[in-house]
Amino acid sequence: MAQSDFEAKVASGVRAASDVNATSAGKDSSGAPAASVVEVTSEIIDDPVEVRKAKREALLAEGIDPYGHAFAVSDHVSDLLVAYSDLTDGETTDKQVRIAGRLMARRVQGKVAFFELRDSGADIQLFCRINNLGEEAFARMVDLDVGDWIGVE
Repeated sequence: MAQSDFEAKVASGVRAASDVNATSAGKDSSGAPAASVVEVTSEIIDDPVEVRKAKREALLAEGIDPYGHAFAVSDHVSDLLVAYSDLTDGETTDKQVRIAGRLMARRVQGKVAFFELRDSGADIQLFCRINNLGEEAFARMVDLDVGDWIGVE
């Protein structure tokens, strides 16, 4: 594999910086047969711990406490699933609820996002549209990570 092919695969697959030295099979600088050797001299750019720290710092800079201390819930997910099990597809209700839990999955697709929220009793899917939330609130939602604890209304 040529050096440029290897760098392209590293850059696209591992997201490492481009400080990569590769020697392809053939002869090394002393004329002896050389095996393929790869030396990565940089760190992976998207270290999850560093990303989380940066998100925390950004929230603090905006004056937002990233460790919310209390969120008053009105219902639990399991209760909502029972109470609204008779709703047909597309049918809605005017009741507002407040639930809290941990994000177990997230899928962002352009101007919509789906989140799976788990509380102590069950899971529920959240459907978020930029049209309903506004750009700022939607941007905050899509910046959440799996494992985050949130409250929604």
